[in-house]
Amino acid sequence: MNVAVLLLLGLGLLEAEGRCVFNRTEEHCVCYSLSEESLSSIIQCLPASVVEFWGGELERYIAFPISDLNPSAIETLGSLTIRKIIFGDLLVPEILLARVLRFFSYTQVQELVFESCIFEGRGNWADMAGQRLPILSLRFRNVTSALLTGREQDFSSVSSWLETLQELALTGSHVTSLHRTAAFHHCSPRF
Repeated sequence: MNVAVLLLLGLGLLEAEGRCVFNRTEEHCVCYSLSEESLSSIIQCLPASVVEFWGGELERYIAFPISDLNPSAIETLGSLTIRKIIFGDLLVPEILLARVLRFFSYTQVQELVFESCIFEGRGNWADMAGQRLPILSLRFRNVTSALLTGREQDFSSVSSWLETLQELALTGSHVTSLHRTAAFHHCSPRF
């Protein structure tokens, strides 16, 4: 992926400070180097069915408030055609991940992929209790995480969602501990 980014930069098809590139034919949008300046270019990704976010400063958005949305915002999010989101080469604060997943409950996103990401910190998963997420496939490739042992209470808040997962894949990753609990019994985890 990094070779493709360098090639696009060299051809002048991608600006170095972070931009989103939307391929209308494939309904695919790729955003590079997330920053506050590149947020406005994300709007062009709204008609895409697949959106990728590669690199950037995700940790700067830890304090970004994602609260209950008004009915018109919920309706707009529900009408988007985005079905798959890929996050790559990012430092992912777990507290932000918990908030973003709650946001996805208003969308039709069915597949989430984290590739070459580092998860840090500890999120507040209590807000996810009872939330229904449309996400059916959750994949982690080449990710690193802090120790998960003793975090059963944290993840019990997402157990109703985990039960609806059809695919949970963890490949080539550096996760120090992962238990298969009752929350995972309905999906087919692949390790």
